[in-house]
Amino acid sequence: KKSMEQLPESNVRLVDVTWVPVVDGAITICCGTGTAYAEDVEWNVVGKYPVPTVDLMGFSWLLKDGGFRIITVEGDSMAPRIEDGDQVLFADTELLNGDLGLVRYRDRYMVRGVFFEGNNIRLQAINKEYDSIIVPPENLEEFCILGKVLGKALGFEKLNGLW
Repeated sequence: KKSMEQLPESNVRLVDVTWVPVVDGAITICCGTGTAYAEDVEWNVVGKYPVPTVDLMGFSWLLKDGGFRIITVEGDSMAPRIEDGDQVLFADTELLNGDLGLVRYRDRYMVRGVFFEGNNIRLQAINKEYDSIIVPPENLEEFCILGKVLGKALGFEKLNGLW
């Protein structure tokens, strides 16, 4: 019998991944003054994308039912950090003051910095050409937080320190 020779060490490293649902590319979230309105949006999942599980650590225990999703954004209100057509990864979780959130306001979905200021909520763009949107207490029934934007999905670039 021939003895087994030891194989040389591989240069391939296996990474533990989480397969994140990708929402239909025809469905976009507004980063601008676009037309991504609630009545037009359904979370139609068209596939899954592998994200290193280590990049998702710290969020999994906060997740609600939907977990993580990847969605395409449109517009330039979050430029230069998030550009028109980028895909972002978001977690179905609560936001802290100043977090980058995926929100719905007046039936429009958008990515904005979310600031809780007294009784108001301020939705802040990164692009200085866009004014802040103030959600007063009387309009809170028209406001909904869908999740926290963690970063760009492809090549996973975390978006910490936007402000």
